[in-house]
Amino acid sequence: MTVRLTVTVLSSAVGRAEELAAIVGVAAVPFASPPGTFDPPVIPLLSPQAVKLLAGTFFQTIDALTLPLGLLGIALLWALLFGGLFNAPWWFLGLRKRLWSVVLVDREAMLPVYAEPSLGAAKVYNFPPTARGIRSLGPPKRSGKVVWLPIDTPNGSGWVEASFLTEEVDPKTFGGDRRPTELAREFVAALSSKEPRTLRKLTSNRGLIALRFGQVVVVPQDRFRALLEDHKREGWWRSDPVTAMEALFPERLAGPFLDAYWGNDHTGGGASGVTTALIPAEIHNFHRFSYPTPEGTWWLIFEYRKGKAFVAGVGFEE
Repeated sequence: MTVRLTVTVLSSAVGRAEELAAIVGVAAVPFASPPGTFDPPVIPLLSPQAVKLLAGTFFQTIDALTLPLGLLGIALLWALLFGGLFNAPWWFLGLRKRLWSVVLVDREAMLPVYAEPSLGAAKVYNFPPTARGIRSLGPPKRSGKVVWLPIDTPNGSGWVEASFLTEEVDPKTFGGDRRPTELAREFVAALSSKEPRTLRKLTSNRGLIALRFGQVVVVPQDRFRALLEDHKREGWWRSDPVTAMEALFPERLAGPFLDAYWGNDHTGGGASGVTTALIPAEIHNFHRFSYPTPEGTWWLIFEYRKGKAFVAGVGFEE
């Protein structure tokens, strides 16, 4: 390697330097190029010097990322507040816009959609009892005892009672899910041992749908203990449908259902919709296992909440 150094000296200084050189002489210092290899110093990892170097490097990196991280934070805040371009807030918060299906609506009825979350608001649309592919527009909202869900309709946005909707899951996903088969075994065990606490763990917060005699009754979870008890037959004549179903359930639903379950291949039941019986509109959009008998078909009904399967109910159709 060649190094060239240029020094400019005033003419007056040159003469003085020559005079001094004549008196003291000139020293010749040989110049050697640096070695081709260099052995760096070894610093222990936990020494103060090493910690200082690592800390300095870390904070230099943070300084370099300050602007990108700041811009990312602003973008995320914008998405949370205004929805961004791709509806980011619901995805980020685990409240992504799901598709829903209508359930528990009579074959001759319609599910109304209201302009506001109130039964007194104007109706903007009516969904048929087997409608599917309904898109939600945000999280649910409670008003009194009713939970409302904002949804999209052909006539614009509106609000619908969430109790008449279930999360839509395609048959292929249901068929590949092992949890319903496990739920069926645990549900049968809970019915056989009359364990209301276990029954509550297997069902969603909707409660348990009981379908018999052409009547659909939803029994709340806090009534499961009464549902599993033996009642006097006169309970059937009471006006309250839940109380009437409680009176019928052990003898007319639980017992025959258990017989149908054990009389069939209960490793998985029938696939959703695979049955010769007419599917009532109220449970048409639920997934179900079917257990045919000479008298008719028994169903174990399932629904999904946030992608997880739960027992929704049990029913029979001649």
